[in-house]
Amino acid sequence: MVKFSIMNKLLLLLIIVAILVSCKNTEKSKKVEETNKENAVNIDSVYLSKGAFYAKNTQKVLGKNLLKAMKKGGPEYALAFCNAKAMPLTDSMSVHQQVKISRISDKPRNSNNKATAEQEKYINAFKKQLANNEKVKPILEKKDGKIHFYAAIITNSICLKCHGDVAKDLDEKVVKSLASLYPKDQAVGYTSNQIRGAWHIVMDKVE
Repeated sequence: MVKFSIMNKLLLLLIIVAILVSCKNTEKSKKVEETNKENAVNIDSVYLSKGAFYAKNTQKVLGKNLLKAMKKGGPEYALAFCNAKAMPLTDSMSVHQQVKISRISDKPRNSNNKATAEQEKYINAFKKQLANNEKVKPILEKKDGKIHFYAAIITNSICLKCHGDVAKDLDEKVVKSLASLYPKDQAVGYTSNQIRGAWHIVMDKVE
């Protein structure tokens, strides 16, 4: 009877120890999981900041040169500038910043900027945010060991001189130039504050 009692006590003690160890491991696992989540959020914030920096820098260079062309010869001259220099400038910024930078659109002017079906998902996500009166936020996607950053390109009044309503906003000379330079142009008919497309920046993933 005494032996049985001792065995019961030992068994009870082992059960209590097992429960305590299990609880401790569960608590430790939760802390590790929370730490991993925090680290993931922090890393995402870094990539979002980098992507925004690269997009802003490239937009600044393109915008500066475009305004210079606009002042020099108006929308028609600016259109010719875009045709000859926009992609080379974007490519040079890719090399300079050591990332892959591209402008994409579901209604491209240059067919080389045509968004893929996957890229269109992000453009549509930006359109949905805008339609819901939400802040249009950049999107981060991790794929094939790379970080893909997407940021919306939103039209303003200056854009409409070459991308607005053909009958209302575009000069006759611009319409003729478009027909000559971009016979398959789709990038017209916009109003202010619409999603024109997106920046797509591909960065190496830092382990």
